[in-house]
Amino acid sequence: MYENKFFLVGEVVLVCLIWMTCIWVVSCYYFHHDLIVPLAEVSGDTIGRRVGMDLLLCLPAFLILTVFYGTIKSTLCIERENRKICLLAALFLLLSFFICQDVSLRGLYIFLYNVIIVSFAEEVVFRGYIYQRLRKAGVIFSFFLTGCMFGIVHAIVPAVLNGSNWRETLLNMVGLLGWGIIFNGIFVYFLASSHTLFVPVVIHAMGNYFTEYDRTAYTDMLYLFCLGCFIIKDIYPQCTRGHTP
Repeated sequence: MYENKFFLVGEVVLVCLIWMTCIWVVSCYYFHHDLIVPLAEVSGDTIGRRVGMDLLLCLPAFLILTVFYGTIKSTLCIERENRKICLLAALFLLLSFFICQDVSLRGLYIFLYNVIIVSFAEEVVFRGYIYQRLRKAGVIFSFFLTGCMFGIVHAIVPAVLNGSNWRETLLNMVGLLGWGIIFNGIFVYFLASSHTLFVPVVIHAMGNYFTEYDRTAYTDMLYLFCLGCFIIKDIYPQCTRGHTP
């Protein structure tokens, strides 16, 4: 039992270290060769360079999806019981694109970047692979370790862009542990309630997308609204069970 737990944790940590190393190497290469194109500067002339960097950054996530598909596949399904909520989530995602009112090439790329490059890749790795894999070693243990890793990964690219040394990078990683645990809890709840990774991917994407346009109020309202809906969805049947109209 303990040997299996040790093996699971070792596997996940090793995979994450390889993934984070790839992110760091790609970010450093593009940064030191002055090849980074900020999302705000994406245009017909620069989009090829931006796409190349983003594909390299998310390539390890899709390799993880391929190698550990057996672990992740149960979260990718859309079945009859969650089809309506997935359709509603897709409609909200489409609505968010029109709310931001940026139908330019840059706006379209920012939208697709947040849906595919960021949200889908991160949800596949963290909620699809890491959380599901570590659940065999304990749900609570998996929840907190996944949250810690979620926070740590988000310190890598800013550290490269800001030229942070290793001490500053470590401090930033520690500072993001709490943030990672909180948001991991939100996305794990959406996954557990909807029984599909599609819902946390959409909510994750919409939150990031609104943030790109400095509409953090929309992000806060989105999370509160979705949490409220899912809490009601989970609690209401239990409150009405045994009562006839």
